[in-house]
Amino acid sequence: MLPLPRAEQTFPADRSRGFPLPVLSISIQRFLIFDDSFSALDYRTDRTLRGALKKEAAGVTKLIVAQRIGTIKDADRIIVVDDGRIAGQGTHKELLENCEVYKEIAESQLSKEELLNA
Repeated sequence: MLPLPRAEQTFPADRSRGFPLPVLSISIQRFLIFDDSFSALDYRTDRTLRGALKKEAAGVTKLIVAQRIGTIKDADRIIVVDDGRIAGQGTHKELLENCEVYKEIAESQLSKEELLNA
């Protein structure tokens, strides 16, 4: 994992000259990318790994490319891509209500009980 620097420009007042001076500050952002990494895992290991990530990588931005709804259903934001285009975005619950593509995938992968508990 490589930290990505983020530059922020601030302009504190220079009291002696009466005008702001640009100052560059760098903060390190933590960002993890999982490109379809979970699909090779069995469901139990997938769930265990996601639980550990939630606990150990709290506050870290995670981008997860996934084929399984179960892997991403607890995400803050899900972006559904269909045929190279964004078909919908939102939470699991929002997408079940508003995105036919997501709903079809969810219905094929999740039990009726899991769908009702969205």
